[in-house]
Amino acid sequence: MSLAQAIFQRKWLVVILYNNAYGPDGSHHIKTFGFQIIPLRDIVRYLSSVGLIYYKKGKKFEDKPSATRVFPEAKLVEQLWMYFLDIEQDINPPYITLKDPAKGWGRVINRLTKDHPEQEGMTIINEFIKSHKWACKGPVQLKYNTSALEGGRLYRPYTQKHS
Repeated sequence: MSLAQAIFQRKWLVVILYNNAYGPDGSHHIKTFGFQIIPLRDIVRYLSSVGLIYYKKGKKFEDKPSATRVFPEAKLVEQLWMYFLDIEQDINPPYITLKDPAKGWGRVINRLTKDHPEQEGMTIINEFIKSHKWACKGPVQLKYNTSALEGGRLYRPYTQKHS
């Protein structure tokens, strides 16, 4: 699904093929999704060896693991593109978040009551979305930069467009 998403978003799929990223001190996202380096490395090597992906090996940085970039070749695009239309993300709160919490705003946003006007509005939007079917469906989130006083934007997954 990530390779199918890369096609439509015209972005590289970034994978971490660095051993330390999968250890006890590794990336939170890698642990959360249960990724393991050996199967991921084998998949990338296989797809590259049979000419299904364009592969750019990551460069090592001092304080970060190297990130390998992958993009489907034309042969794979023909087989994958239609799966992008079936991608769907669970629609669950939180619908209001902060990109970069500062000065206690994270606590304020996390403690909004259900009857707060912004919370109610975002819940109405997302409840409407849940009951419908379309390509690349996912929640709409209101994301503030550092505080609610500095404004925010509506984000939707997969489309990389701002509402």
